[in-house]
Amino acid sequence: MSRPLKIFLSISIPLLLLDWITKAWIRGNLAVNDHIMVIEGAFRIWHRTNKGAAWSLFGDQAWGMAFLILMGFVAVGVMIWMVIKLPEDDGISAFALGSLAGGAVGNLLDRIRFREVTDFLDVYADSGPIATFFTKIAGGKHYPTFNVADMAIVAGAILLALLVLKGEPKEEEKDGESKDEAAAA
Repeated sequence: MSRPLKIFLSISIPLLLLDWITKAWIRGNLAVNDHIMVIEGAFRIWHRTNKGAAWSLFGDQAWGMAFLILMGFVAVGVMIWMVIKLPEDDGISAFALGSLAGGAVGNLLDRIRFREVTDFLDVYADSGPIATFFTKIAGGKHYPTFNVADMAIVAGAILLALLVLKGEPKEEEKDGESKDEAAAA
């Protein structure tokens, strides 16, 4: 097994298990819309469900669930293909893809089994600049409720975006010195 695939699996499987365990605990211990206050005015565990994707996208469409399930399978397939194609020394990309895949499979399993995704992490602000920020980006004082899978997807996507923005090192940088350093020597 290649090093990137080992890294991919060592990230995706624990994230998937953590997502599954936390969602099972929520479903088993809190009725939908019940909550446990963790930090008054800022954070609570709130059992919510979502028939769509982020911000309930496609949730009100008759074809939405089938589309999201299909896209979940396609996305995970692409991620597996990408990790298989990674060079042996690209552990960071494998880590990012593992995070994305763990989260994607977690939400995919919810969609297949329950026809909705279990969300439970509720970050909000009653007043102040954070409430204003949430109102601008989410339309209210609550950031959309999310779960472990969502956090894994966002973390993996941010890491991949940073890798893309950083770009590939130039050939001379791979050799240990740049053209400027070679000219100065």
